[in-house]
Amino acid sequence: MAKSKTPALPLTAAGTLPKADVLERWRALPTGRPIAMEASPADATGSSYEGDSIRLTGSLQHLDSQLSNLKGLLRFENTKTRLSIAFSQQKKKNTREPVPDKYVLYLKVVEKVRTTRARTKAPPAPPARARAAPKAPPAAVAPAAPPQAVAEALEALLVLGQKRPEAERRLALVVAAQGPGLDCAAYVTLALKVPLAKK
Repeated sequence: MAKSKTPALPLTAAGTLPKADVLERWRALPTGRPIAMEASPADATGSSYEGDSIRLTGSLQHLDSQLSNLKGLLRFENTKTRLSIAFSQQKKKNTREPVPDKYVLYLKVVEKVRTTRARTKAPPAPPARARAAPKAPPAAVAPAAPPQAVAEALEALLVLGQKRPEAERRLALVVAAQGPGLDCAAYVTLALKVPLAKK
């Protein structure tokens, strides 16, 4: 998909756009403009912070009011693209208890994988006496019952375009180094910084 040409923004040396410029740009936008969202490739790996995505947080009423104005995104749920969505209840940072009526929603558009299924006969299973014992899991894996923040972080990483095995390995390394006491956003931020060795 070709990237659209956008005019240069008057960014500061720190790479930010002052509030006055944001408001001026916002006011100048036409109402009812179709939502533009570039789909991430189906086979994309690594961080997708550079891609188009949406993160909404707050009460269910707030999220519903935002989503009601984002119905144009539903057109991306089709034969070529899909909406990748992660929705969860927010948790208190220290106690991990649910925050009443506070939620977080991650949303992005992803290209669908085109596959052709070859019908092949599966090889026969080896005789029972020849079967090997199950392998022990690697040392750097997430706990079997991860804290809710780790589960939420995994969902967020998947929404951001990470492949499941890479996301799980990144989170396992972060949990091993930091412990299970961080919140979802901290796990996501740290996991995206973990370099993975090429296989």
